[in-house]
Amino acid sequence: MATSSVLWQYTKTLPECLLRMFEEEIACDVTFLIGQDTHEVMAHKVILISRSPVFYSMLEGPLAEKGKITITDIDKESFIEFLRYLYTDMFKPNSNTVMGVLYCAKKYCVDHLSNICSEFLRKNITTENISIILGVGHRFDDNCIIEACVSLLQVCTSEFIKSPDFLEMSKECLGTVMDLDKVDCSEEEIYEGVMRLAGEECRRQEMEVTPANYRAVLGDQIHKIRFATMDPDYFSKHISSSCFLSDEEKGNIKQFFPLKNRLLLSKFVSSPKIPKSCRVYINRFKDEGKHWIPGQFTDKISFEISHNTASLRVLRTTNNCKIQLVH
Repeated sequence: MATSSVLWQYTKTLPECLLRMFEEEIACDVTFLIGQDTHEVMAHKVILISRSPVFYSMLEGPLAEKGKITITDIDKESFIEFLRYLYTDMFKPNSNTVMGVLYCAKKYCVDHLSNICSEFLRKNITTENISIILGVGHRFDDNCIIEACVSLLQVCTSEFIKSPDFLEMSKECLGTVMDLDKVDCSEEEIYEGVMRLAGEECRRQEMEVTPANYRAVLGDQIHKIRFATMDPDYFSKHISSSCFLSDEEKGNIKQFFPLKNRLLLSKFVSSPKIPKSCRVYINRFKDEGKHWIPGQFTDKISFEISHNTASLRVLRTTNNCKIQLVH
């Protein structure tokens, strides 16, 4: 495609010149056929091999590919955004482009662009998209994304396992949720969420919804349900009467309940999860204009808590006292 003016280079920076050559297909010498519809995208070999070791291997040397290069696992929009970055070092991620561009960056070993995309995802995790982003973290083995998802999951476990997105999780992502040691819900809630997910997965695979098939779709994740930390009455009412566990497994778990030394079960995880911290803020006076001054006079406040707690931490400030209950 011919340029509209022969003087456009005079007023532009190098990235601007390179971008114009890309967008107007000036002197391009590489042609890609992108996506299932094989959209034609043209580029410059010198730019590609200078930015990506994968492109260098593809385009340079005795084994270099000849003719048009077909890439079917990337959509045209994501590939063009990826190439723009190679030409200009600029990319402004958004929710519509970041996933596809991250895939391109990982595939063609453009690490700096991968980091930009990864950072954007970590900063924009919500309870609505955490399932998708956690899946991306596992797909690309990105521990930073996985850790960011885990941090959010620890404080919104209850909300998440009741959401529709939880039912769409892969087995790998489910394992991350099951491995959480800090949660804001009970093991009973986790069990009920996992049962809903297993039922949904059976329906997706057109399998009969039966306890045996529940176990089949869950695989080894079943052993991460911490049955031994459940309320014994709940276990007897909802699990003992079902066929989800074998009689041997039920007997093993029931033997665990009265043991105070918390013996480990042979198959199932038995260590209790750690509920999120509970903070109690105490202000001595209803009138916020007044404050309790420690040491001015003897004073006491008594209170009771409804859950067992491992420790009690008193945090003093100038004007009040904050008591933090740590489970």
